[in-house]
Amino acid sequence: MRIRTLVAAGEHSDVDPRVLARGYIAAVDGAVLQYISEPASPRPREVFDLLVEALLLRAGILKR
Repeated sequence: MRIRTLVAAGEHSDVDPRVLARGYIAAVDGAVLQYISEPASPRPREVFDLLVEALLLRAGILKR
């Protein structure tokens, strides 16, 4: 399913989509833990965005 979604969107991933999905889940988990420890901080969103950008760059989906 994930591979079909990439193909349907006209994208190609240099990283196995299952590994990419696990990386995304790890980013979400990390952001949630940061939010729980300091709810008023903007850091969880900043860190989440940074990690997702890094994943997409590594996968070759996002270009600089």
